[in-house]
Amino acid sequence: MQKIRDTVLKKTHIPVSIGLSTSKTLAKLASDKAKKNGGICIIYPNQIYDFLRYVRLKDVCGIGHNSEKVYWKKGIYDLESFLKKDPVWVWGALG
Repeated sequence: MQKIRDTVLKKTHIPVSIGLSTSKTLAKLASDKAKKNGGICIIYPNQIYDFLRYVRLKDVCGIGHNSEKVYWKKGIYDLESFLKKDPVWVWGALG
């Protein structure tokens, strides 16, 4: 992956970040983290929960400031608290 980053930089003079994981949303979160930590971030399947527990709600694609307020009213302040909720509760409370 470093070779890809180096090639793009050499040919375009544009730095790139690479984020990989098991879904598009997780890969986007990995890419955002890569921008801050050396350009490459991989979230392996066995690391997903540990990675997500420190992610703020508004950092998830599709959850903006207004949506974040709705989650806060329901007692969900970060992804760790969201992940601990029963899926039946989530569906009933958030649709």
